[in-house]
Amino acid sequence: MTPAALAGCVATLAVGLVAVGNGVQTWRGVELSAVERYERRVGAWPKATGSRRKYRTLWGAGYLAMPAGVGFLVAAGGDLTRMVLTEDRSWPVWQASIAAAAVLVTVSAILAVTYFWPGVPDAWRPPSQRGWEVVAGHRTLLRPGNTIRQRRQRRPITPDDPDRYLSRSPVHR
Repeated sequence: MTPAALAGCVATLAVGLVAVGNGVQTWRGVELSAVERYERRVGAWPKATGSRRKYRTLWGAGYLAMPAGVGFLVAAGGDLTRMVLTEDRSWPVWQASIAAAAVLVTVSAILAVTYFWPGVPDAWRPPSQRGWEVVAGHRTLLRPGNTIRQRRQRRPITPDDPDRYLSRSPVHR
């Protein structure tokens, strides 16, 4: 077990954990605090990467990295096990873990291309992105939901009353 191989294994493990964690947060509709604060005080988040709750944005596609994240975790686990047991790269268990990881990363890549190009069905999106469609270049809520919970999950973040933040109010500048 060389230090470089161990560092590569730890890096792969970290990438997998970050991808899975970001995917779970995106699926739950938990917005980054900076984005949420900006949208509540100013309005729509202006960055090209979008946000976790917006359909067809880079951050909105974060949940699609979960299969790749699991693949990275499988690859790192197989590699770490191989190194601990002092097996070489011809060990069948290690090869199977790398093959499984490659399949999961490929699935994630195919889903990402589908998400951005033709779009994925509404049921394949996180609850906060369901009901939203891109119409004439603008994101529009076409189906707000049948239940109160669905309406609450799908609603956009709207700006708060500007008088609530006295330091940002034009009267107090």
